[in-house]
Amino acid sequence: MGRRSKLSSPAAAIDGASSSTMVPVKKVPALNTAYNSGMLHSIAGDWNPNIKGVFSGIGMEELCKIKDMGNNNRIFSMSMLARIDPKDMKMYMGDGNHVVVNYREVAKCLGLSPCGRKIDIPGGAYLANREGLLENLHAILATTMSRASRIPVVKVKKIIQNASKVAIVGAEKEKMIVACTIIAASTFLLPRGAHAKIANEILPVLAEPTQISDYDFCDYVVEGLREGAAKLWEDLLHDPSQLSLQGCLVIPQIIFCDYLEHRMEGRETLSFPRLASYSDLMMKLQIRKHAARHGVDTGFEVHFSP
Repeated sequence: MGRRSKLSSPAAAIDGASSSTMVPVKKVPALNTAYNSGMLHSIAGDWNPNIKGVFSGIGMEELCKIKDMGNNNRIFSMSMLARIDPKDMKMYMGDGNHVVVNYREVAKCLGLSPCGRKIDIPGGAYLANREGLLENLHAILATTMSRASRIPVVKVKKIIQNASKVAIVGAEKEKMIVACTIIAASTFLLPRGAHAKIANEILPVLAEPTQISDYDFCDYVVEGLREGAAKLWEDLLHDPSQLSLQGCLVIPQIIFCDYLEHRMEGRETLSFPRLASYSDLMMKLQIRKHAARHGVDTGFEVHFSP
């Protein structure tokens, strides 16, 4: 469900993007998001070490270091996402400096490998063989649903929870590889809308379980944040009563907090992945320490209009 705040903080000047117009937002819309780090944390926990082996096999072993990050602060998330200029992916820090949100930053934050085959996000809207790919996905996951039906992400989570505690091999291994990729992509790496769902562009990736590790998920996260920032800018032009945040929302939060805590030079000496350093308490403390001084503690301060 969305969350509505009181009136936002007074408009604060954000540097950069000189060609942009900054439009103060009087009231924060009700916010929805499919982003949910808790689901990833719950399936990558110590209850079944075999699942960690599955994540390792698809190049996402560092995601298993994720800690309990509690409920996502949606107002703060929106403020951070709005600081990203989708044209060049510069995230403005508010003091004349910026950080380019690129594959290097994603690799630092999440520990993913920044190389491999690109995931075709635009192509997902024009999948000629979508029905066949969906049928294949049903077969891999061994569902009992109609082969034409969308597979709910909560059902995929249950598949993982029922994984063998002894050894994951053969067809079950392929099933778990696909299921873990779905959870990571739909709830954490590039969630869209108010509720998690399997994106069309991921269907061709899931069709080849043994080759999932060949894909560049760093680029996928970057392009997802670009898409999310552009969507946010556009949505806010219309003074919406509610909107959905998309993308890996923790990335801009970590970049912002790390920058203000360690400055530009200090960021380079921090341990990676940065995700492993942030728990629910740590994020709340950083937000409380730094956000208030930059006018983003209780609401969304300004919006860049390209």
